[in-house]
This record gives sequence, structure tokens and C-alpha cells, in this order.
Amino acid sequence: MAARLDSDLYLVGAPEDVIARCRLTPAQQASTSQTIHSWAQQGRRMIAFAHAPAGSPPTAASTTAASISASSTSGEHQSAFREPSRTARRRLSQLKHTRQPQSPDKPEFSWLGLMAFVDPIRPGIMPALEAAQAAGIRPIVITGDYAPTARAVMGQLGIAIDDDQVVTGTELKNLNDSQLNDRLQTSRLFARIKPSQKLRIVQALQRQHQVVGMMGDGVNDAPALSAADIGIAVDSATEVAKEAADIVLLNQNFSTILAAIEEGRAIFQNLRKIVLYLLSDTFSEVILIMGGILLGIPLPLTAAQILWVNLVNDGLPNLALTLEPKDDDLLEQPPRDANSPIIDSEILLLIALISIVTGGSLLAIFALLQPQLGTAAARSIVFATLSLNSLLYVFSSRSLRRSVIHDPPWRNPWLIVASLVGLLLTLAGLYVPVLQTILDTEPLATTGWLIVISLSLGAIFLIEAVKLLYHWWQPAGRVGDRTGGRVGLHPGGQPAST
Repeated sequence: MAARLDSDLYLVGAPEDVIARCRLTPAQQASTSQTIHSWAQQGRRMIAFAHAPAGSPPTAASTTAASISASSTSGEHQSAFREPSRTARRRLSQLKHTRQPQSPDKPEFSWLGLMAFVDPIRPGIMPALEAAQAAGIRPIVITGDYAPTARAVMGQLGIAIDDDQVVTGTELKNLNDSQLNDRLQTSRLFARIKPSQKLRIVQALQRQHQVVGMMGDGVNDAPALSAADIGIAVDSATEVAKEAADIVLLNQNFSTILAAIEEGRAIFQNLRKIVLYLLSDTFSEVILIMGGILLGIPLPLTAAQILWVNLVNDGLPNLALTLEPKDDDLLEQPPRDANSPIIDSEILLLIALISIVTGGSLLAIFALLQPQLGTAAARSIVFATLSLNSLLYVFSSRSLRRSVIHDPPWRNPWLIVASLVGLLLTLAGLYVPVLQTILDTEPLATTGWLIVISLSLGAIFLIEAVKLLYHWWQPAGRVGDRTGGRVGLHPGGQPAST
């Protein structure tokens, strides 16, 4: 930024840009560069200052310096900064394309010095970054700061950066899309980056089918925040950044992002469990009804019995599954593919097997017992088996990665209560006279209960066997959630402040 103050011109900006417009001897340049490098190694951010008398003959730099209005200065000087906007734009363009004076005998800016400051690392950022990497999130820092400064700060965070992992804005400008894609495979730091380049980096990652989370707080971050899959702004960000972002962090804590990721993974897992539980029961009933119609026998279940199983028996366990606690290692699991559906091949296989085995076996039992015991007695066995079956295999559906033996049911006490209430309601449907009339059921004999318990336990063994075989067959890294790229971008002035 350049500005006129009374009869003087002042230039403020990145050290390398200000040095390029100043009159310095080789020795002065070497000393200044050494200071800049030394301070950068300590993680300090720097701003350079230069000065030129306003009465000097106009160079490309000095004429431009007088053109910029510094709206942040005090009111007593504001009138000295007013210039026609067309002239300001013309002079800004001159400064942009002219790094050195047009003639050596024209005066340049005089070097005034450097101001260095430190943006301290926020408490808790180091363990949060470690947890992010364990969760399969690759942090990439995008900053407008000097590259050595950013590297020093990342070193303080425990992130070692090699030379080939750093890309500057000048380098990025000379890369085509294919070359940028190659650099993104290994690069972890982008320094001296312009707003348009932030957007380009986000779009390049998305072309690689990465899920991109962008964190920023400035006006110049808005395009990239809007383009990212998840734009994240902090509460102290500009209003433009907040409007462009999808999430605004009120506590400005990076660990909040990890908590949101963990909660999202837990919600997705619980949705899969609920879908498995409900659809398995539903398709078992479909097979029973369609099979009875095709065989020309009485329907194995009445409409009242179907409604009782779906709404009364399964309703409470279904709600209890939504309260399933998160897995302790949820953030240690690889991220799933962004395009993976809720009903993936594993869920589909389990639904098909449970439905076919349960529905087919109950249809066969009904067809065998109905001529001997009568329709009501045979239906009561089918009704009790379907009810108890769903109340038991819901515990096996709680985890698609672990066996029911290694997933203690008391981790979700609500599910235990819901299953016990469902069992009492099933018994009421079989033994309470009023409900017997409504549901067309009869009390079961000992033989009937042996059939019910055997088939219900068989469903659990089936689910556990499928889980074991499925995860044994799947390649490493694809158990449970499917692997997929996920990238977190941390743009802005200082990596330590993210």
C-alpha cells in the first residue's frame, strides 16, 4: 500500500516488493535480506516501510504512491489522500507492471525499515492437527506470508516441510493445470498466494475428487470459501467471508471442526444402521406376503400383525438407534468416499440375506404348520418369530465393523430398554385376550417357542457371519467407511492462527 501524507510519500508492503522499489547498495540489500531471513526462521511476520519526498520527479512508483486513498488513517489527513478513481487505477496499473524505475537518475523510495510481529500459536492446535491427520484429513496451508515464515510456524506445530512441498505464488502462476495437479500430490504449503490463486487451488483439488474444506477470514478468501465443499469462517472474520462460508466457528477453535467431522460420521453410521434394521424387517414381510399369494395359501400375517410389528415392536428400537453413541475410534477411521451411498454393497447384501432367509424360512414353516395347527396358531408363530427376530438382531446391527460380542450392548442403555419394552408388547399381543382378538393370535406352546427362538438366534449368526466374511474379503483400508480424499485448507495470514 502506498499513500501521500502531507508532502511525503510512504510505501508499505511485503519486504521483497518494497526492496525492489528502494535505493539500496548491495551491502544494504544483503544485510536487509539476512535480517528478513533470520526473522522468518523465527516465525515472524514482516511489513516493510519506505519513503520518498512528494516533490520528487514522478517515477512509476512515486506517482502511484500518491494515488491510493488510505481510508484507515485519521480524519485530519484524509483530505490529502483523495484522488480521482480513474487516475488511481491508472497509477496502480503502472506500479503493478513496473518493479524498477524507468531511469537510474530518477529518485526511488528510501528504505525506512521493517516491522516484525508474531501471531502466537493457539492452545490445542497441535493435538487437533494430529487428530486431523489421523482422521485422513491432509492439512494444506495457503497464506500470503513469506514462505520461510510459514515454514517456521509449521515447524513449531510439528509439521516438517521439505523444499519440494512449498509452492510460491510466482511458481503457481507459471504452472498449468496438469503441473498443478502433480504438485498438489505432495505440496503442503502455498506462500505469497493471491486470492485468485486460492480459488484455483480449491478447484484443482476438487477436480481430483477431493473433499475440500476451506478455512478463511478475509474478503479475499470469499471466492475460495464459496467454491469449497465446506467453507469455514471464524466469528472474527469479515462479513463477506461469513456470508460465503457454510460454517462460522464462534469459538475460533480448530478442534471444533474435528468435533463436527466426528459428529457427521456418527450420524451417517447411525443412518446406515437404521436403514439396515428397518428394510430387513420390511422385505421379510414382503417375501412372506408375496410367497403366500404365489403358493395359494392363507396369508402368513394379517394387516394388524404387520402394523404391530412395524409400528409397535420396531418403533422404539428404531428410535433408540438414533441415540447410538459414537465409536471411540471414529476419528481414526479413514474417510469414506464422498459418493458412497447409504445403502452400499455391504448393507444391500445384509438386507437381502436377512430378508430372504427370515422370510423364506417363516414362509416354509407356515406352509408346513398351517395344515396341522390351524391358521391362527401358525400365524402366531410367524408373528412371534418376526417380532423377536427384529428385537435381537438390532444389537448385531449396531456396528458393521465389530462383532456383537465385542460391542457391549450396555453402551446404549436406551436400546436395551426399547428391546425389553418391545418384548413385553410381543408377549402382550400373544397372551392378552383383547390383543389376541385384534391381532388374531394364540398363546404359543413349548414347541412354538423353540421354533421362534431358534430362528431368531439364527438371524444373528447370519449377520455376524456376513460381517466377518465381508470385511475379510474387502481390501485393507476399506472396512466400514470407504477411503476417500479429504483436504483441509487453512488460508490467511498465519498458519498458527487457524
